[in-house]
Amino acid sequence: MPIISFTSQALSAYGQSPVNLSWSLSGGTGGYNTVELLTVGTGPVNNASLSAKQVRGIAFNALTSPSSGTGIFAPTLSAATGTTFRVDRAYNGATFAVIYTDGSSTIFTCVTSTVAQSLTANNYDSVTPNIRRLVQLGYR
Repeated sequence: MPIISFTSQALSAYGQSPVNLSWSLSGGTGGYNTVELLTVGTGPVNNASLSAKQVRGIAFNALTSPSSGTGIFAPTLSAATGTTFRVDRAYNGATFAVIYTDGSSTIFTCVTSTVAQSLTANNYDSVTPNIRRLVQLGYR
């Protein structure tokens, strides 16, 4: 699969010691929170290679027009087992990624009218702002 680069992320520092204080559970641009990560769980149970992986968060591209979104959140959506989030309705049809603690990912096209999102494995081919930061610092 080709590498997919995302401009934004909503990551959980749950289970990290010390807790990473630079990560946010919500994201957007211009002060508008258009995505909120509510809970993190594990990979989907119907995929044995992913079901034991802990979810770190989700990655997405910031809205550009309008950057504030519609101001209306879709009902709570789920991706993977126990991972829930809310998105502005303007994200309908946008590509998102579920990022796991080992750096691997699954991608999905966000369908705001469907609670359970359909995931496709993407190995280590999703790039987030945190990955770019780690590369810049020489850790990857």
